[in-house]
Amino acid sequence: MQKYLRPVKTCLCLLRCYASAWWGFTPASDRSRLESVLRRGQQSGLCSADVPTIAALVDRADDNMFESILHNPHHVYTEQSYAG
Repeated sequence: MQKYLRPVKTCLCLLRCYASAWWGFTPASDRSRLESVLRRGQQSGLCSADVPTIAALVDRADDNMFESILHNPHHVYTEQSYAG
């Protein structure tokens, strides 16, 4: 069972890191498929039941990214970095 958990955790981690870049471009049918894969993983015990939905993971990743931009005065996207 342990050998199956690692790929699931890796997949969720990669989704959380990179999905915000392409999530808005995916049709609802593809999003639904991703959510169903997560649900099947939860039902089969490969993923814990308390894992949030993929949409929630993507939203949280977006929020974290924007918060880090807002609170880092040296970030390339902040207004202060252009004031040079």
